[in-house]
Order: sequence, then C-alpha cells, then structure tokens
Amino acid sequence: MQPALLVYRPIRMPSTPSSVPHPAPEAEEVYRRWIQFLDEEFTRHHSPELRAEIVRDQLCQLYLGRPHGGKLNLTLTSELPGNVVISRWTRRM
Repeated sequence: MQPALLVYRPIRMPSTPSSVPHPAPEAEEVYRRWIQFLDEEFTRHHSPELRAEIVRDQLCQLYLGRPHGGKLNLTLTSELPGNVVISRWTRRM
C-alpha cells in the first residue's frame, strides 16, 4: 500500500507579534476613510439598485483605475483591454 499523496501542506507562520505584517500608517488611514465612506453611502441609500451602483463604481475604481462611465480613448491600443472590460461592465449594469 502506497502512502497518500500530500496535495496541500499548510504553512505555519510564527506567532510572535513582531512577525505579523502591518500596513503602513498612511495605507491604514486611507483604508479606514474608504470604509467609512462606504458605510455612509450604504446607510444613506437603502435602495438595492443604488447600492449596486455604489459597488459597481467602487469596483471600477479599484480594478480599472477610473470611474465608471468615464470617457474611453478608443484610439490608444494600450487601452484596448481596459476598454473591453469597461464595455462589459457598462452592459451588465
């Protein structure tokens, strides 16, 4: 009988406090302000449609680096992949 193949072996990280990674203070501040903004927007808007738009807009900013509905530059070949992704987002929502 052969031993079972080990497919996954969890990596154990040391539990000492100095080894736990922490974000830079500036990054943490930006993150907290963003979460506060989202919380305020979701608290203010109860409609599922408006909340979906908020999520869509934030995801466009995160993944594409520009607001949803921003003007596309269709002549630059370097922006073609991004334009395709933006077009797909526009059609879905």
